[in-house]
Amino acid sequence: MQTSSYGSAATSLATAKMVLKHDGIKGLYRGFGITIMREIPFTSLQFPLYEFLKYRLSLAMGARRLHASEGRDMRVGPPSTGSLSFLTGWLRNIKDPTSKMPSLLSRSRQIYIDEGMKALFAGVVPRTLWISAGGAVFLGAYEWVMGGLVDR
Repeated sequence: MQTSSYGSAATSLATAKMVLKHDGIKGLYRGFGITIMREIPFTSLQFPLYEFLKYRLSLAMGARRLHASEGRDMRVGPPSTGSLSFLTGWLRNIKDPTSKMPSLLSRSRQIYIDEGMKALFAGVVPRTLWISAGGAVFLGAYEWVMGGLVDR
């Protein structure tokens, strides 16, 4: 879908070649900085929050060790990934490769002034729902692997 902005017959390879021709290697990494600014906080907080919620659930269930399926259920996995995706989701809305705004703050301020608070959080609900569902699967797989490694 993104390559279609370069023409209906554009392929990923053709688009990459066009970007390289017009913008050089930097063109391939446009938006990388803001993506990292979103992903590092999300990833850095995901596991500690998940483990904290798992710990609280364990206490509520009599301080017993939780089974892998309990770690990924709706009480732990989705809330940990969903809440973080909501909090960091607005960062995806300030990615604008054509913007000459030098900083995150100035770009955020400009969107707020031009389009309002709603524009900063556009698409956050679908992203939160998608990442919450993904969190249940991802963290369930994590628990399954960790259970296999720890129980050996």
